[in-house]
Amino acid sequence: TDGKCVAGNFAVSPGQEWHDISGSNGKLIAQVSIGNNTNVASVSASIYKSAAMIENINGSDYLSKRVKLRLNDPGGNAVQPNNEPVYVRLYYTNAEFIALNTASPSSPLTWAIVKTSGSDCGDGYSGTNATVMNTTFNNTGCSGEDGYFEFFTGSFSTFYLFATEAILPVDLVAFDARYPKTAGPT
Repeated sequence: TDGKCVAGNFAVSPGQEWHDISGSNGKLIAQVSIGNNTNVASVSASIYKSAAMIENINGSDYLSKRVKLRLNDPGGNAVQPNNEPVYVRLYYTNAEFIALNTASPSSPLTWAIVKTSGSDCGDGYSGTNATVMNTTFNNTGCSGEDGYFEFFTGSFSTFYLFATEAILPVDLVAFDARYPKTAGPT
C-alpha cells in the first residue's frame, strides 16, 4: 500500500538455497541465502513505497520503494552475520525500471543499491552510514523485463535503488581560513 510500511517475518534455514521474501500479494520482493549461519532462524522484512515511484535527494533520483531486512536468531533477536556469507537479491519490476530510467536516463548496469543504517521507512533517504553495495544485475520474468540485483552483505539495514552513484554523506574533517595579506598601509 502506498505510504505505508508493510512488514513480515520469513523462516530461513542454513544452506545454500534461496529463501523468498514476498508481499501479501505473492509478488517476490527479495531473496536471501544465509549459507551455514546456524544462529539465523528468520528474516524480518519491511517494505515501503510512496505513491510517487521516484524520489530525489540533491539531484539524485531513487525509487521510493525501500526494503529493510533484519536477520533474527531463534529467539527473535537481531543477528549481524559478519562471519558467514549472506547473499541478497532485491527484485524490481519493469514499471519501476521505466520510472527510474525516465527520471534519470541510464541503465540498470550503472544503478546503485545503497544500504543505510536508518529505518527510513517513510522518512526518505537520510544517507546515515550509507554504503554502496557491490552488485550484479540479472534480468528475470517471462520476457526478461523485470530484474534483480544480487550482492553479499555482512550487515543488514535499509536498501535503496539509485539511478546513479548515490549521494553518500560527507564529513567535514578540517577547515582552514586565512586573512588575506595586504600590500601595506594605504
